[in-house]
Amino acid sequence: MTSSKNQHAMLAQIERESQEVENLLGELIAEMERVPADQRPDSEWGPSGTLTRRFLELSRVQNELAEKAKVVSRAIDTDAPPARLH
Repeated sequence: MTSSKNQHAMLAQIERESQEVENLLGELIAEMERVPADQRPDSEWGPSGTLTRRFLELSRVQNELAEKAKVVSRAIDTDAPPARLH
């Protein structure tokens, strides 16, 4: 595989992972919406609830994936190797 093909494959993988995270976030949002707003603070959706923490973690992962996608996209656009990704 050429470097360009590797970069395109990497971008496709990042996009798949991002879509998976987005789907999980959508499921969590739908679950949260089933809990009446006035009951959320005392549930798993409270400030330190497990679902709140899960949502925040998935949001962090989504942001990391978006940044990786930007780096790889720029590398493809400039035909330069991408910066080191974690």
